[in-house]
Amino acid sequence: MAFPRIRTVLTHIAAAVVGALVGIMLTHWVGAWFRHGWAEVAVVMADQAYNAGNEDKAILILSQATAKDPDYYEPFNYLGRIYSHKGNQALALEMYQKALEVFDQEGIDRKTRRLERDFITKNIDTLQKQLEVQ
Repeated sequence: MAFPRIRTVLTHIAAAVVGALVGIMLTHWVGAWFRHGWAEVAVVMADQAYNAGNEDKAILILSQATAKDPDYYEPFNYLGRIYSHKGNQALALEMYQKALEVFDQEGIDRKTRRLERDFITKNIDTLQKQLEVQ
């Protein structure tokens, strides 16, 4: 009669171990997809505000995102775009430079990295030329 009880205990232990391993793997995979948490959601919210014509709300949302997660380049990149659109080239340049600095520290695959880095660098070069003319 002891054997069925041992088998039940071992089954529960095995289930717990498997559950823990699956939990660890899911945490790792979800973390890789959603590394920046709220900041990624904030970029989407800011995009909606910007497209609705509310640039100030978008700036507020993105500024909060940069404060909460200063290691994510996209809010800085988007702030550069908005400030450039508003005509504040100096602040746009500052945001693009910060985006590039943070971007270079992130681990992003090569193809995406090259294309996005080229885009940010192009914006920086354009704004620097505009500021030199002024």
